[in-house]
Amino acid sequence: MKLFIDSSTDYLYIGLVDQNNNILTYINKGKKDHSETLIEHLQSFLKEHHYQVTDINSVFVGRGPGSYTGIRIAGTVLKVFAYLKKTEFYSFSSLDLLIANKVKEDGKYISKIIAKKAHSYVKIVNIQNEQINIIKD
Repeated sequence: MKLFIDSSTDYLYIGLVDQNNNILTYINKGKKDHSETLIEHLQSFLKEHHYQVTDINSVFVGRGPGSYTGIRIAGTVLKVFAYLKKTEFYSFSSLDLLIANKVKEDGKYISKIIAKKAHSYVKIVNIQNEQINIIKD
C-alpha cells in the first residue's frame, strides 16, 4: 500500500492507494498546527479504513512549493517512517496534488499556492486522454 502526505499549505492531505488501486483520501484545514496533529490524523485515518502501519510499503511526500515549515513536517515524519520500515521514499510536487483529481477530465487547469508578500506558485496544464502536458510551471 502507498501512503501520500502533503502539509505544505494550510491543508493536510493524507492519501492511501491500496493493493487494488483504490484511493482513500483525507483532507483537514489546519491552523498552522500540522506538526502537532499530523500523526494523530494519520493514525485515525488508518484506523478508520482498517489499515495498520505495517500495511504500508512505500511513502510519498509533498515537496512543495509552500510553507517551508509545512514541507519539513511531512518530509521529516515520512523520512523517519521510511527509514525505520526500510521502505521506499518518494516526493511529488504539491502543485501536482492540486491537479490530480482532474486527470480524467480533459481541459486546461491551473493549480495555485499562495505565498507570502503577494506572490504565488502556479502550474498550468492541459489534460487530454489522461495525459498531462505542462504549459507553465
